[in-house]
Amino acid sequence: MLFLLQLLNILDQQNDGEQASQPHLVESRQLRHAEKMMHWIEEHYIDEIRLDHMANDIHLSKSYASRIFQQETGSSITDYVTARRLKQAYLLLETTTLSVEEIGRRAGFPNGSYFIQLFRKSAGTTPLQYRQHFERSSRH
Repeated sequence: MLFLLQLLNILDQQNDGEQASQPHLVESRQLRHAEKMMHWIEEHYIDEIRLDHMANDIHLSKSYASRIFQQETGSSITDYVTARRLKQAYLLLETTTLSVEEIGRRAGFPNGSYFIQLFRKSAGTTPLQYRQHFERSSRH
């Protein structure tokens, strides 16, 4: 999970740098299928994600989309979506005073207890404890 979060950060940084310095390169080069899927996920991570909807939107079969994503990234689509949602949850915990339940919803986790369970698995702590620790460490 941490690997996926790091991959998301790297992709964000690369996209920011490419778009700022050479916008025509991003438009002119052919995006790999996994990149297309990541862009689609970026636009839809808050929603319920169904493989058939994503595959249809980017003109691939479900089985091919799943297989090629795994080959190109080394991760499953499900793990990537979870990592993207957790990345948003971390950001909201650090920058807002929203309730944990609301943060879960805004990050794409409609079930609050499932969100807390996944967050604890990823961070080793609950979302509330994470926020409290972040607030204490940012004051110093």
